[in-house]
Amino acid sequence: MSMVVKNDKRLYPRVAVNFPVRIPPSFFAQSVDISETGLGFILDKPLLLSKAKAEIEISPGKTIETEFKVIWDKQLVESGKFRYGAAFIGLKEKDLELLRVKTANSFSGDFMQGGKVLGLSEIKTTIRTQVKLYKRRAAEIEKYLSEHPGEWGKFQNEFNLEVNSIFRGIMNFEKINLSKGLNSKVLKLKRLFLKKIRGIFMQGVFVKWCFEKPFGYAGDFKIIDDLYQNNPTTTGYPRLFDNYLQMTAMAIAVRNRKEDFKRMIIDVVNNKKPHSDPIRIMCLASGPCRDIQEVLASGKLLNNNVFFDCYDIEKAALDFGKNLLRDFPDRVRFFQKSAVKLGLAKDVTRKVDTKYDMIYATGLYDYFNFRLAVEVTRNLKELLTPGGVLMVANVRDKYSNPTLHFMDWVTDWQLIYRDEKEFGQIFIDAGFAKERLTLLYEQQGIMQYIVASQNKG
Repeated sequence: MSMVVKNDKRLYPRVAVNFPVRIPPSFFAQSVDISETGLGFILDKPLLLSKAKAEIEISPGKTIETEFKVIWDKQLVESGKFRYGAAFIGLKEKDLELLRVKTANSFSGDFMQGGKVLGLSEIKTTIRTQVKLYKRRAAEIEKYLSEHPGEWGKFQNEFNLEVNSIFRGIMNFEKINLSKGLNSKVLKLKRLFLKKIRGIFMQGVFVKWCFEKPFGYAGDFKIIDDLYQNNPTTTGYPRLFDNYLQMTAMAIAVRNRKEDFKRMIIDVVNNKKPHSDPIRIMCLASGPCRDIQEVLASGKLLNNNVFFDCYDIEKAALDFGKNLLRDFPDRVRFFQKSAVKLGLAKDVTRKVDTKYDMIYATGLYDYFNFRLAVEVTRNLKELLTPGGVLMVANVRDKYSNPTLHFMDWVTDWQLIYRDEKEFGQIFIDAGFAKERLTLLYEQQGIMQYIVASQNKG
């Protein structure tokens, strides 16, 4: 082997990757780095060709096909393998643009170029480049789907990759700046985004609903139920956005949370004996009540004397819940009350004349500051029967949520994130003993739950 590298620049900027590469008919390689102009890969036997075709799997279901020319090679003596550097020949423009986005952003989540972590100004330039390429490609897709609206499925994976890449870049930019105390740079980028970029993402029924907030607040019962149902009906270009929102990590977490709380409710009910004793449950900020409907319809409750009281400030949410639960008129009551006012009441037992074996709130604490969360929790504790259980969900620290900047910067849907220690402190300050608290997690680790049990007397 005697090929000589004459100009290594053709392989820069490059990003370390681990993509499967097939070189027909019988070679299978593993890439070690990639750029918009070339590829580095390793084979376990020599490649006796100076030109060949390659099929590069850059993500599940997404393969780039191109010809390449071998620029250099060397044998890796210790492993007995062979490493090659190759330049692309005739790479298609759409694949080239996707690779430009990919090589601007390392796949480990840190921005790199030529093996070095990029500086802040370079990261900002990279985000600008990503947006520019996204807009160009999005225009092509939108034009095609205007003529073939039912064929959105051809583009969904590519669309998701490119949108995720943009917002991953924004998250990294924020993390690096905040770690250096440069908060003003993050605010400057956000102002620029809101003014010049956000509009390109205002497509689809779900994204527009989140942003426009017809009921006056984020996370209303309608969008939560839409996330539960996960049933987009749009076509064409807007369908890509509706699908994207439903596939975000936060949307999945919301659905996971519903299933987790259903299981916890059923477990608490079924573990209480005797099974004939009445059990009363409060759902605070009950929203669409789909979790309650599914629990009652599941047939999994061993006790038929289980009754739910749904509290929500929004009349439309209560009306929605009443209709959804119309088959269980004797099992559910509805109260139009503010959780904030219940929390701030000096004697909450005068506002609520029922004691509950279980009280739960899923999305409520995501909007409460620490002081208000403590006050609400203290009053809810007063409403528990001896041995009663309070179950609450809250999003964890903000960077555990990959959907953070899409939610915040695009839809203006802002949440209050807490680490485990702060979340637990709410309950301790509200009067629960530390040993009476159990911390649980949603499957992705985006959300956390605390189950707080009341002393039995």
